[in-house]
Amino acid sequence: MYSVCAENKDFNTIALEDRISGSTARIAAERGGILTSFCPGWPEIMYLDTDTFYDTTANVRGGCPVLFPICGRLKDKTYYIGDTAYTMEIHGFARSMPWKVLSGNTAGAAEVTLYLESDERTRRQYPFDFRLEYTYSLKGDVLAIRQKTVNTTDGRDMPMSFGLHPYFRIDREKAKVFLHGATVFGEREERGGASGFEGFTEFIVEKTGDEPPVLDTGLGYKVSISASDIYKYYVVWSPEDAGFACVEPWTALPDAQNTKEALIYLKPGESRAGETKIRFTRLFP
Repeated sequence: MYSVCAENKDFNTIALEDRISGSTARIAAERGGILTSFCPGWPEIMYLDTDTFYDTTANVRGGCPVLFPICGRLKDKTYYIGDTAYTMEIHGFARSMPWKVLSGNTAGAAEVTLYLESDERTRRQYPFDFRLEYTYSLKGDVLAIRQKTVNTTDGRDMPMSFGLHPYFRIDREKAKVFLHGATVFGEREERGGASGFEGFTEFIVEKTGDEPPVLDTGLGYKVSISASDIYKYYVVWSPEDAGFACVEPWTALPDAQNTKEALIYLKPGESRAGETKIRFTRLFP
């Protein structure tokens, strides 16, 4: 019924399949542990710029990059731990590092768990030890992404935020996103919670209630993005004339390492977990 297969190409891509529904998903472990594809029977709902995917000097534009240990930009790319300054690029380093496969599972879903651990490269930007585990779980029209972060640093609390950056294919003239909550950055339309994509679109909404954002792609289907309570914000971003829109769950706002707003502190040995579910729904038979 379910299968997990190492394709052994394209950065150690792992393929998940639900054979009854025909759903598939692919995750490139060595390219930032990134989800590159989610086909719920039909069609492909993720956008992926293959040029940036294969260019290892570039950040991948597309799929669903992992954001850690920051979401968004730092002011001047800089933050401080005590009196020491550290620099870090937008969204952190996890999305550009090779992850390793921990395990696969086919009991009740097609699942693969990847992990990333601190090393000398990460400590130059982020002076803490950690272990990340991300489990991708495919069942029918739903892809769940479960996240776990552990502070393995001796004797120090670890400040962090994390999120996901999924890119969804859209028909720009028809697409709308529906979400509820207080806008904390940018501007959005206020017509029943719906916003279109007529031009450059960027805003951040603080979550209120349990109703998830829904993206009507304008392609005959919609996608809902539900995230557990640890995710405090949803970011909507789409460059002008782009064939994609991003609806992103974040735990904190940009520059949280400096502002400390909603920043998560993990004590030594402590872990924190979250889950995001991407659900596909056809709008017609």
